[in-house]
Amino acid sequence: AQWRLIAGSLYGYHSPVHCFSPLAYAQLQLPAGAEHRLEADYTERALLLISGAARVNGEPLPARHLAVLTPATATSLQADSDACIM
Repeated sequence: AQWRLIAGSLYGYHSPVHCFSPLAYAQLQLPAGAEHRLEADYTERALLLISGAARVNGEPLPARHLAVLTPATATSLQADSDACIM
């Protein structure tokens, strides 16, 4: 997996963009067959599949639909094809 931090803080990295509330806004590139675990670092979290095919905790992630994640729960992402997720 390859990720790019756009704004906020994630995995101990901090964006130079000044934010007025705690947040993490990032782009995640997952190659086909890859898995990535998202920790429950933030109470409110959502994912947007930009391209490719992916699953969240085994459930399909529809393209271009905002998927709101369960608060305080780690989440598993699986890429069925090369995927770009925000």
